[in-house]
Amino acid sequence: MNTAAERIAPSQGPLRLGEHLRQLWNESPSGVASVGSFCATAFRAAAAPVPILELRDAFEFIGSLPPMPGARRLRIDVLSNSTLQGLSEPLCFYLKLLGVEPELRFHAPYGIPSGMEAADVVLAVLDFEKFCRKGFEPDVEMVGSWLDAVRQQAPGCNLAVGEPIPLIGAPAVASNVDIENRTSFAGKLDATLKRAGASQVLWTSSLARLGWERARRAPAYYHYDQLLTQDGLCVIAEASARHVAALVRPRKKVVCLDADNTLWGGVVGEDGPDGIVFRPDTPKGRCFHSVHRQLLRLSREGVLLALSSRNDEASVLAVLDRPEFPLKRSDFAALRINWGTKSKAIREMAAELNLGLDSFVFIDDSPTERAEVAAALPDVEVVPVPEKTELYPQVLGRIAGLDRLSVTKEDTERREEYSRQAQRRQVLAEEPASYLEKLKITLDIAPASQTEIPRVAQLLAKTNQFRLGPWSPAEPELRCLSADPASLVLRLCYADAFGDSGLVGAALLSRSDRGWKLAQVVLSCRVLGRGVEERFLWHLTEKFAPLSVSFERTGRNTVAEQALGRLGWPDLTLNSKPQGLEKIKLNSNLP
Repeated sequence: MNTAAERIAPSQGPLRLGEHLRQLWNESPSGVASVGSFCATAFRAAAAPVPILELRDAFEFIGSLPPMPGARRLRIDVLSNSTLQGLSEPLCFYLKLLGVEPELRFHAPYGIPSGMEAADVVLAVLDFEKFCRKGFEPDVEMVGSWLDAVRQQAPGCNLAVGEPIPLIGAPAVASNVDIENRTSFAGKLDATLKRAGASQVLWTSSLARLGWERARRAPAYYHYDQLLTQDGLCVIAEASARHVAALVRPRKKVVCLDADNTLWGGVVGEDGPDGIVFRPDTPKGRCFHSVHRQLLRLSREGVLLALSSRNDEASVLAVLDRPEFPLKRSDFAALRINWGTKSKAIREMAAELNLGLDSFVFIDDSPTERAEVAAALPDVEVVPVPEKTELYPQVLGRIAGLDRLSVTKEDTERREEYSRQAQRRQVLAEEPASYLEKLKITLDIAPASQTEIPRVAQLLAKTNQFRLGPWSPAEPELRCLSADPASLVLRLCYADAFGDSGLVGAALLSRSDRGWKLAQVVLSCRVLGRGVEERFLWHLTEKFAPLSVSFERTGRNTVAEQALGRLGWPDLTLNSKPQGLEKIKLNSNLP
């Protein structure tokens, strides 16, 4: 029998959502992992767009819950040059479901208040028509001046600006001149946002799906300066919450899929490799074709794909080897095709990839398999394939843990990096005594350049195992720190005999009259266990002695605590140098 999580569906009607969420909450066992599972399931259930008034009960229920364990606390200041009455409740609702405990501050329209220095995020919901200085086109220079004034008040914040919302009464047929003007403004706005260090919240496509007649009302806009209806505000609340969560929350790193009726339509053991459905020439095939496109896009952005199927191995591989099948063996970082349990397969793949179970999303059409994984591995986010196949692409798109705002060079090369990891494991298995000598590791430490700051920010946001505490300054704050003479933002690059892994670590230091303080260190889990962590920390200890360390347990950073312990922490004296560090070559360019 399906759980409450399985029973929640938009087709059951938004009026019942609050009741469903209460039942789901009551069925969830205590613990951080199960709360995270509840939030992920509840977010997928709260399918927008729906009328905000019909969601009132759900808003009140989520708002009444205590802070979620492990939630990221953020102060979010909301600025606007129009009326946003009705945005607070849905914005808080979606943020909490996405693992953010918000402190929302709505400021009076039109003004740029002082006292925003402590804001983690400034969200700007703007009516760009009010930036018209002459003529009818919004003046990008005025927008830039406004953003500069915001940045002056909150120099270290994440500044997020919503997309322009089309005019009420926009023509159904547009001339080429009108289209060129809109395109020109969009390009100029993108450049202006980039100069201000701002990101853009994408919500116009979601508003269009809702319908502009439902999202905007002419009387409310012209008489009361209400930019959007409450239905429209609910839509931009979800888009804004996903944007904020993507800025600060670790991203899921692995999508693990079943095969039959999940990766393709049909059962390969019964229908044969030629009888399964995946081509876009049938309605069901088009659904799977769309899912394949989404999976390949995620793979290009650095998400690893894995396959776990209780099946005959030769039959499944025969599908992956078909020339016309979009996904190949090489697209999967790990494969487990046998008759064992799915939870055992996922545990093995997590160990193989050196990733935590909370990095996994598991997608399966079978309620039995999903229940087995959910019970055995509560850290794994379990996602059902919908019974109505046409909803499958939509379900995949609503896995908020897969959202990403920027893609770095390291992301695009992640699949190749895990192939190199397999080669390293083989060397370790065959020659453990000479493992480090065979690897020929080289570390390069230097202050982070401006082009490297985005990757440093990404590491700070997503690293769980090796970090000194929860502090994760965003990209704008990192740029401020890198320009501060009393601070250092360092990056660590890694290379060995199997290839260049790029930027895999960072350290944040601050200087006072009493010496240097190591405020944060992060290292990618891909390089742990080879002495890299000790070599990095030891060099910092030598270079910035006397060095104090700020460490705070997060529940997941025991790896960092153990590494510090091997160096004699909390004293971090230079009398306990671990053996073997000389086997790692280090190039240092520190001031």
